[in-house]
Amino acid sequence: MRTALSGIAAVAAIGAAPLAAGCGTSAPAAQLGASTPAASASATQAYCRAAQLRVGLGPLVSEATQQNTVILDFRNTSSVTCDLRGYPGITLSERSGAVLPFRYHDGGDQMLTSQSPTLVRLAPGAVAYAAVNKNACVMYASRSAVGGEVTPPGSSQPLAFELPHYRMLDYCRAGDPGHVVDVSPVEPTIKDVMAG
Repeated sequence: MRTALSGIAAVAAIGAAPLAAGCGTSAPAAQLGASTPAASASATQAYCRAAQLRVGLGPLVSEATQQNTVILDFRNTSSVTCDLRGYPGITLSERSGAVLPFRYHDGGDQMLTSQSPTLVRLAPGAVAYAAVNKNACVMYASRSAVGGEVTPPGSSQPLAFELPHYRMLDYCRAGDPGHVVDVSPVEPTIKDVMAG
């Protein structure tokens, strides 16, 4: 399935949740090496494979009214540079593992950037970011997303992630404004993920 911050409130006590292969605390890309947008794809461009990446949760953000945003980080755990460009695929699931039938929208909203995707060159150890955002449910919600899968752009293999209880996303039925999950493109920094 395809998916589906502006002040950023980084919470020092909250590290990136161990996801996929046990990710550690997220760190700014500038501390980890070159995670920068490239002006154009080079002849040696190689998209990151899922096996080269570890997915984690970024920091909490200062939300606009009735918004729920989750930042995902992609760390290059391999020994070679690889590229990411585009929108990740997202699937959100409840505790039983059942997929929640949200509607996903690639593009911005009041929290996420509306800029077109750029090429992000990810050096070994570097981190890139994407995010999902949805409205709080207006109607009653009896189900919640406790995690899901994210497929990096250019890859066909998803990576699993979990949402701690304080970051779960309520499932809103069709017709509710919170039924739509907006998805940002992969960006080199959290600032780039957020709407300007």
